[in-house]
Amino acid sequence: MGAAKLTLELDYDYDFYLLGIRSDLADYRLVYFLNRDLEVRMKRSERDLLLEGLKGAAPTQYTYFEHEEADMDRDWFLASNRGSQLLPSADEGLFSGQEESYRTEYLLPELKTFDYLLVVHGLLGGHQEERLQTLVRNVPGVLAIKNVDPEQLKHRDHLLFLDQ
Repeated sequence: MGAAKLTLELDYDYDFYLLGIRSDLADYRLVYFLNRDLEVRMKRSERDLLLEGLKGAAPTQYTYFEHEEADMDRDWFLASNRGSQLLPSADEGLFSGQEESYRTEYLLPELKTFDYLLVVHGLLGGHQEERLQTLVRNVPGVLAIKNVDPEQLKHRDHLLFLDQ
């Protein structure tokens, strides 16, 4: 008699608020203004988010900032949507390995027009979401924002690593 093959499927509940932000500011400048206007204290994470590439490819590195609002049971993250992936060097000459080249990859390729992703884990009411959008829209250097439903994104699993 053959052995039965069981498959375990995990279905994650994407219970976070996601806002795409287009800005020409450097990440630390944007975080400064967001902290000031949203009254949060996001700090650069001690480690960057690393997503494994295809077989043999180097991982792609994304910077992110985080803040835990324990009294409200809420976690804030600002992640760069653009990451850097080190490309293997094809040089075999005298100066091989002297110059590194990088490729830009996107944390959420469906949102390539947005530079940053603001992720809020925890409850936000409808009024709080509207207020948050207004405050972010009015931050100096923010060019555009978009409220995004994570359920509609193909690569939404990439955001699950932010809450580790």
